[in-house]
Amino acid sequence: AWGYEMLGTAHHALGHLEQAVPFYEQAIRIAPDAAQAAFSNLGTAYYQLGRLDEARAAYGRAVAIDPGDPLKRRNLGDLHRRTGDDAAARREYQEALRLSRKQLEVNPRDARALALMAVVEAKLGRGAEAQRHAAEALALNPSSSDVVYKAAVVHALTGRPEEALLALEKALAMGCDRAIHVQSAELA
Repeated sequence: AWGYEMLGTAHHALGHLEQAVPFYEQAIRIAPDAAQAAFSNLGTAYYQLGRLDEARAAYGRAVAIDPGDPLKRRNLGDLHRRTGDDAAARREYQEALRLSRKQLEVNPRDARALALMAVVEAKLGRGAEAQRHAAEALALNPSSSDVVYKAAVVHALTGRPEEALLALEKALAMGCDRAIHVQSAELA
């Protein structure tokens, strides 16, 4: 299953979404109870292809397998927001926030968890908190392109386009994959 999942991930990273889907599906057929990452990746591919009902089902399975992962909750929240179910989106974002805080209780220096939490806060309209946590994540790990990219997303979501562009340029200069993030900007 892992090999098929990696083939799907490689195609996904290259922007070949239609080619990625069958590999994720094969990984799931082989190991459905252990395929939380494959379900999540499949959900993202479906989301990007505009196959939203299939994305909802895949994200739902990923959350059912690993209910403690804030990223999967955030992805499901984004799907609900895109389909106009703002109440469901808010519930998923709030759960992602709760789970991020729980991760930070274990490791308060986890910059990636803090950056994800900042994105979720921004999506919940908590701009000041989001900006503060994005800055803290950057202070903890300024060399992480993922953390810098998420800071760009926070700036964009909180109405700071100039700062967002500067952070995005920095993330790209650090090696952040332009194709992946351009395709999945809403899922940051």
